[in-house]
Amino acid sequence: MPVDAAVLGFVRATLPPPPARVLEVGAGRGGLAAALREVGYDVVAVDPAADGAPGVEPIPLLEVAGDDASFDAAVAVVSLHHVDPLAESCARLAALVRPGGALVVDEFDVARFDERAARWQMAQRSAAGYEHPDHGTGCMWLRRSADHPAP
Repeated sequence: MPVDAAVLGFVRATLPPPPARVLEVGAGRGGLAAALREVGYDVVAVDPAADGAPGVEPIPLLEVAGDDASFDAAVAVVSLHHVDPLAESCARLAALVRPGGALVVDEFDVARFDERAARWQMAQRSAAGYEHPDHGTGCMWLRRSADHPAP
């Protein structure tokens, strides 16, 4: 699946040069991982909801095998909001990335995510063919942010 050029540019501008070893958290259908592999990165892509996506291991972040500091960088593009338990998973992520390694995160600002933004986001995902059981309503994010308010 093709990846948005702006997203790829943002990620590549932050990563160390290839052939760096990169962990992608919440890789979805594997488009970003595939694009990074094409330019020489050694990518391990994980997503427990991967559902057979090529090149994506269907495991949660907490189950990523490997020694501490075994990755040069980690990437999480609009995926950390799905990670549960978040604190423990972030601690595992911190252990997996070597000291001084890059962490590339693109995420929602939950404090500013309102009903209008939720409807727009769901429409964009639907138009792109991304369907997920959690996407039954345009207000999914509003429910989650109420359950897990921003710090």
